Amino acid sequence: MAEAPPAAAGRWLQSHDLGSDPVARRDLFALELSGFDALPEKLSLPSPHFACLVAGDAEETPRAEGLRFFETLVRAGAVYVCTWGPGCRRLAELCEHVTLGLAPLPGADDGVVTRCHESDSLDEVLWTLIHLTDPAEAYSDSCGTALAITVGETRWSRRIRSVLAEPHRLEERVASTAGGAPPLIPTRSPSRAPGPSWPRG
Repeated sequence: MAEAPPAAAGRWLQSHDLGSDPVARRDLFALELSGFDALPEKLSLPSPHFACLVAGDAEETPRAEGLRFFETLVRAGAVYVCTWGPGCRRLAELCEHVTLGLAPLPGADDGVVTRCHESDSLDEVLWTLIHLTDPAEAYSDSCGTALAITVGETRWSRRIRSVLAEPHRLEERVASTAGGAPPLIPTRSPSRAPGPSWPRG
């Protein structure tokens, strides 16, 4: 799926083709990175544009590194970006900064959509990635892939692969939140209030 990054960069760990979701009609992929500097410049995906989840801890990521990450991601074809994990609001802001710089004042029909999901569980944001990431009209026919990127969090990577390998079971997992929270749901932590705490692996 991905071409190896230059030797000076961090390393990408694994890429996974996880099939497709017949309802959303999207091919599903997962990419595991060692850091935000490890994103390959080229991603071999089956569609020219894609919706993307970026799950990682960005609280201490240098701003320049985050900007380079999102510039590479958008140039590779990302047209809808969801962020999740510690510092995900900061990630969303960096992505918005990049998209405005690449295409100043985009119109409603061609802008990259960015969403922060700091109050959602991982299952919920994966459901959103597959079913609710409708891109701008200009990309509605060319956005046929959902890509979940995990940065430096092994437990999240395992969960994402498990969920995307069986997307038909995701609806019942998300629905179970009402009766009992599914794994990997962020909860408020008194020691870090008002921000959420995040499960670690």
